[in-house]
Amino acid sequence: MHRTELLADMESILEVEYRQLGNLLTRVEVTPGVGMTLSDGPDELSLSDDGVRSLLGYAKIPERMIPRISGGTGTSLVNELLARKGATGLLIHKDEGIVEVLSHRESRQMPVEKVLDTLERIIPETEYVRPVLMPNRCVQLEVIGAETEAVAAGDIIKAGVAIRFSPVGIMDPEIQTFVQRLVCTNGMTSTSVLKNFILGSGDDDDLWQWFEGGVTEAYNSLSDVIGKYRHLIGEKLEPKDRARLLAGLLNKAQPGAVAQEAIHARMVEEPPENSYDVLNLVSWASSHVIQEPKRILKTQRAVAAFTDEDTHSHLCAVCHR
Repeated sequence: MHRTELLADMESILEVEYRQLGNLLTRVEVTPGVGMTLSDGPDELSLSDDGVRSLLGYAKIPERMIPRISGGTGTSLVNELLARKGATGLLIHKDEGIVEVLSHRESRQMPVEKVLDTLERIIPETEYVRPVLMPNRCVQLEVIGAETEAVAAGDIIKAGVAIRFSPVGIMDPEIQTFVQRLVCTNGMTSTSVLKNFILGSGDDDDLWQWFEGGVTEAYNSLSDVIGKYRHLIGEKLEPKDRARLLAGLLNKAQPGAVAQEAIHARMVEEPPENSYDVLNLVSWASSHVIQEPKRILKTQRAVAAFTDEDTHSHLCAVCHR
């Protein structure tokens, strides 16, 4: 996937921008039967129905009170309670106006274009696998580059990174090792590198320095991942162990009924010979079967943890012989 396709797939996120309120210049006007508008300095912004509900929740005003509030009383009440909240941010949709009111959080906004520019500068021959659109206008972006290494003859793995972030600063960004198996285009995250941004001084440069360093480290961790996969190849499975190992991994992944049925059908067609094959059964589902973002992420986390010594030894039939 090229950059243009990626941005098209992320349109629903890109339609919303973040703004911090300039508290002293902010005023909300309540018009019974019409709605609310918010003035922030010279700008007057309308609130969508979602925005009104969000503002009421943020200001701790029960929604059932709105019909009882007159224009002047409502305006005074909302502004007084809003002033007590401290630093406040807005999510503004390009067509709908204000859609969410929330606490302002410093230095976590990550404009998509800047994220992509950084990735393309660090990762040679950058290719975007897919964006996984998460709740609350967050996204997991899966990216691969030019570097490859073989796990075994004919089984080539491409290096990459997975980043989870919010262009409007809803979440603390995360960076994780990501690889793609070319023989079946399964994408897998790994705990070889897993980094969370911890808000420090509030200086925006700290975030981007962290991001560049984390992307570089994650992309360069392919050899560590390959070592883990080769270890799994060495764990040969007897027929009686296959179902138990897969059941343990699926219990951790919780991929949903449709995906589990597809995984079991594939296991019948191609019985796994080792633990690596079991890993790939589940990663295949997270890449090609599961559609719901939360299930994709949970399944990927289970696959990543499967290569960790403690988690794996708990599940692995070979390890307990």
